[in-house]
Amino acid sequence: MKKIVIFDMDGTLLDTEAMYMKANQMAFHEFGRKFPKEDYLQFVGASEESVRLGFQKLLGDEELGNQLANRSSEIFIDLISREAPDLKPRVRDLLNYLQSKQVECMVASSSKHEEVVDLMQRKGLSEYFTHYVGGDDVTEAKPQPDIFLKALEVSGYRPEDAIVIEDSLNGVRASYAAHIDVVMVPDLIAPDDEVFDKALAVVGHIWDVIPFID
Repeated sequence: MKKIVIFDMDGTLLDTEAMYMKANQMAFHEFGRKFPKEDYLQFVGASEESVRLGFQKLLGDEELGNQLANRSSEIFIDLISREAPDLKPRVRDLLNYLQSKQVECMVASSSKHEEVVDLMQRKGLSEYFTHYVGGDDVTEAKPQPDIFLKALEVSGYRPEDAIVIEDSLNGVRASYAAHIDVVMVPDLIAPDDEVFDKALAVVGHIWDVIPFID
């Protein structure tokens, strides 16, 4: 049995990816631009700074990219301040199961550390997690392995003791680069050949990860 499960947050524990996309699309609309879902998907699992740089490249305009990134962040914060995102189906069931088996759990998310802690508290999940790592705790964002290497560092476990639960290609790439087994539970992004090559498994629902932890 694995000793620790490292959860991504956005799109894995919480149904936030649709809210991020809505915030981005609202910001682009304010600036008279379109931001289709196809453009958004490349940023799933990316840190705030990676999104900022991506907007600059997408638009070919550094200043406009910064403005849109800032406005998107403002809109998203407003959205979640008014209503915390829903839990993904059966998340609490899985966390209760892992707690009963004395398997440690932590969160490693591209979102800011403070935001991760706040959302876990607001959703009543804090009791399940021993550690948190946010995108602002590391230098390089997913798909680089830094966030998962940091998770191992703060938890004190070895790669072979851990398993990552992710919803994004960037997360799968980061886990693979950190030499940690990863199971993908797709949210907005369908798995491709690279995912099937690098992930231990792809499952339809988060509850289905149990056989790969036991």
